[in-house]
Amino acid sequence: MKRTLCIVVTLLAACGCADSPEARLEKLAGRLHDPYQAKKAAEELMQLGDDAIPVLLDATVSQSRVVRIQAVSHLWVAKGLETPHPRAAARIIELIEDPDPGVRVAAIETVREYCSETWDPPMSEEMHRRNLADMRPALPAVFLRMGDRQSLVRGAVADCLPDICRHLATRNDLPTLLSGLNSLDERLCRSCATVLSQLGDSTAIEPLFNLIPKCPEDKTSTVLAAADAIYHCDPLAPAALFSALEAPHETRRTAAARALGMLGSFRAPTGYPYGNLRETALGELAQRRLAEDVGHVRDAMDKAIKQIRAAMEVEGTQQLR
Repeated sequence: MKRTLCIVVTLLAACGCADSPEARLEKLAGRLHDPYQAKKAAEELMQLGDDAIPVLLDATVSQSRVVRIQAVSHLWVAKGLETPHPRAAARIIELIEDPDPGVRVAAIETVREYCSETWDPPMSEEMHRRNLADMRPALPAVFLRMGDRQSLVRGAVADCLPDICRHLATRNDLPTLLSGLNSLDERLCRSCATVLSQLGDSTAIEPLFNLIPKCPEDKTSTVLAAADAIYHCDPLAPAALFSALEAPHETRRTAAARALGMLGSFRAPTGYPYGNLRETALGELAQRRLAEDVGHVRDAMDKAIKQIRAAMEVEGTQQLR
């Protein structure tokens, strides 16, 4: 009986030792380096707080691309911890240049997560400012990936750029964003236009005008982004568009008509009173349409008028309900 009791006590002690935080951390570290278990292990590591950071950092130098992807994808846990982890932020930024495109994508997406002010439990303003300071060097690295040879990576930049720039971009980044409007990748053109809308700088109006004629008729989302940016960048909105309806160059008149036509595409505008512009824009287009003698420009104006009227009818119907 005494021998049996000793065996039970020994087994319980062994189980307790195996479940200790140190043992669990060591076990998770081993699983993290296994490509087949890396995702689950990384998710569990996130629950361990500060202790997880060295383990995740160590995994970012793994020979396995899967392990590196999972490690960097979960490193953003550092943003919500009380202890500053500048090395975590620095490593995320370094991995934007990783040889593997999947790792580069994961790093870019992690930059977006790291910059976000959302966290459960909520972060303090001081923590958020700290995170943005740590991530400030990420923006030039992300901008460089706009020219990445891999479409997958360029797509990640296009998806994440508005969220990243909302927190990190300044007026000093305007030249890079304006050059992005000339990208052969339409996703990047649209993304840069969206960021320019956020910055609201009037120097962007001309390049945004030049983007609109390059967009095929079926690429309305890019025209929409460019038009939206013009509205936000024009201090006398939309004075630039109204005056362009009488520009000597027909390309510019067409671009202005297409941009104004986008007033008929907004259904739930936020941060800008698009609906209040519809009636004014309709009058300007109708007046200019009478004097227009170039067929394809008239067609663009007719289409814009039709779009705006349709939006006003929908809006009126909704108000009656």
